[in-house]
Amino acid sequence: MIGLTIGTGDWKGVAERSAAQMQKMTGIECHVISKVDKDLVHPSWHKLNLLRDHAGESLLIFDADIWCQKRWNPASFLSRGIAMAPEPRNASIAKETALYGLPAGKYYNAGLIICDNRSREVFHETKKLHPYYGTWLEQTALNRVIMELGTKVTELPLTYNHLISVEIETKRLKQIHSTNLHFAGRKTVAQLHAVFDALEATQPQPDCGLVH
Repeated sequence: MIGLTIGTGDWKGVAERSAAQMQKMTGIECHVISKVDKDLVHPSWHKLNLLRDHAGESLLIFDADIWCQKRWNPASFLSRGIAMAPEPRNASIAKETALYGLPAGKYYNAGLIICDNRSREVFHETKKLHPYYGTWLEQTALNRVIMELGTKVTELPLTYNHLISVEIETKRLKQIHSTNLHFAGRKTVAQLHAVFDALEATQPQPDCGLVH
C-alpha cells in the first residue's frame, strides 16, 4: 500500500507536510501528486485517476488538509476494496442527499479513501460525471456511483476522518484525540500551516514502522 495526496501550486507545501505526517503515523510510503490533468475544473477530481495511474497498488488517498495524529493501519480496512467514513448528519448533507436521491445516513466523505483495483469501475464511472455534480467537487458524484453500482463500502469510524474547522482554538484542538483531523471547509494555505505548526509542536512523533 502507498499513500497519495494532491497538492498543486501553493498547496504543495501543505500537502508535503500532510504526507510526511501520515507516513510517520502509518509506516506507509506517502507521495504528493503535484501534476494533475489540465482539463479538470479542480485538482481534487484527479484522485479518480489514481487507481488507473497506480495499477496493482492498494492506495490510501487523503486530502492535503488532513493531519494524522495517531498511529493506525489503513490496510486493515481493505476487505471490500473501498473504505470511507460517512459524513455526520447535518442540514447540508440532508439537503444534498435529498437533491440527488442518495440514501440518508450513507453519504461518504471523499477526503480519505482506502481502495484497491476492485474499485476501478467506481472511480472510472465517477470521472464521467466531471466537471460538475453536486456541491462538493467529486464527492457527490462518487456517492452516486457507489449507490448505482451497489458497491459495498467498509465504513470507517469517524475518528479516521474527523471533520473540523481550521479556525478552532488551539486549546480546544489539543483536546481532540481523533486519529485523523480533516480541516474541511473554506480555509487558506496560511491557516493550514498555522494549525499544522500548532499540532506539530504538541504531539510526539513515533518511529517509522507499519502498525499491525
